[in-house]
Amino acid sequence: MSKKADFRFGRFGRLAAALMLAFAALMVDGGIRRGNNPRLLPKEPVFEASAEPPVSKNALRVQGSFTLPHDIVLDGLLPERVQPAQSTRIIAVSPVGRVEPLVWLHEYNSKYGHQFLFRQPLRLPAGTQIQGVPADAVIVLMPAAQ
Repeated sequence: MSKKADFRFGRFGRLAAALMLAFAALMVDGGIRRGNNPRLLPKEPVFEASAEPPVSKNALRVQGSFTLPHDIVLDGLLPERVQPAQSTRIIAVSPVGRVEPLVWLHEYNSKYGHQFLFRQPLRLPAGTQIQGVPADAVIVLMPAAQ
């Protein structure tokens, strides 16, 4: 063994070199996973059908154009039934003519249905018209909890 090896590994130079060589061989022969071995992949997760989002008993179901019968503080909307890949813009027109955009469902898929909550609850007076809901769709107006 050369003096360089003795300097590097001390008096256990040959043993250390042999151990390093054995460790490298172990890593190459089977200690490391190789490539795209499908047996080493984790099992695919199984997801149960998600529960329907909770809808309060005060919620209003809207189909087509709709006029609010009373004042409401709106917390959000839930598309309950919408045709696949259908796009629609739902707006609220107050009795004084102010237009408030509510939600734009762009190529919406009911398969991934979820609530659309506003950042701040929206106060809508009685007589406000909800427009943009297709006749074959159902949108749930969710009032804020009070």
